[in-house]
Amino acid sequence: MKLYGIWVAQNEGDIIRETLDFFRKTQFYEQIFFYDLGSEDNTFEIACEYPDIIQEPQRLLVPYSGQLRVDLINRHREWYRDGDWIAIIDSDEFYAHEPSQTIAAAEKEQAEVIETYFATFYLTDTEVETGHSEDLSASIRERRQYYVVNWSEARFYRFVTTPRCDTCVNIAGKLSSHFPVHTHYPYRSPEQITAKVQSRLKNRAAGGSSQYHIFSADWHSYIVKHTELHRYDGTSIKLGIPDLLDWKQYYNVWNNHPSGWRNPAYNNVNIHWLMKNGFIRPWTKPELCLKAAGKFVQLLSGRAYVPKTHGKGLSSIPPSKR
Repeated sequence: MKLYGIWVAQNEGDIIRETLDFFRKTQFYEQIFFYDLGSEDNTFEIACEYPDIIQEPQRLLVPYSGQLRVDLINRHREWYRDGDWIAIIDSDEFYAHEPSQTIAAAEKEQAEVIETYFATFYLTDTEVETGHSEDLSASIRERRQYYVVNWSEARFYRFVTTPRCDTCVNIAGKLSSHFPVHTHYPYRSPEQITAKVQSRLKNRAAGGSSQYHIFSADWHSYIVKHTELHRYDGTSIKLGIPDLLDWKQYYNVWNNHPSGWRNPAYNNVNIHWLMKNGFIRPWTKPELCLKAAGKFVQLLSGRAYVPKTHGKGLSSIPPSKR
């Protein structure tokens, strides 16, 4: 079994070297195919410094979307063989597991897809207060200490030898019952958050992924109180939310649009995910009645909205050759 990676990046110059060093050290991947979506910083130049793990970094000037990743997986189908797996890589994610062990467990179940839990680390109130004295030479994994596991996405796909619908992976295939954890650092500094938001809003306007978690242009809106998160102890990741946290105060019954989010760690989508996966209790009957009333009001006012996590991808990308 060989593991291949598809890596799409944009304006991640403040963290990508740390991620590249992580993958160089761990040697998880047979080959990584890297695409830069028009970075305005030094992301692409840094990637070019790692020819031992990245196969010919390329620039691709298109809006980001989930479908784009699938198209890029297909582009390199000539590399894959029976038994291989392909992974989606993000510049701000690190593995808290050994992929080969997770894949072995999935194969025993004849699974074709592995979904990953994300321990999302946030920039907190206390870290902003002490930011002037922060050691910027330290790794982001040392500097950000507070997190909550509040989301999951498919990250590993088994190569399908018989293409289905012109794709070499079955994105709707059998899901593994094992959920590895990735540590995720999307909120690293005021400057990085500002640049990230501007980039994502531009991508949204160009018809790419809606990026539902982007709800404000002000970086202050993405700061989370440290008391609302777990503190990382350096050894293990806790599932669920902190004890005694009143998560219901953050759910906006009357507005399901990102503009109505009340907390970046516990927006309506995250709360739905936490409930669906059994990490918080279900709605009571009175609460369900209130939610129904809220939905009715949204419909009457024309504000009914269902956040989308995927946008339009490329219609076709020519396959690459080995």
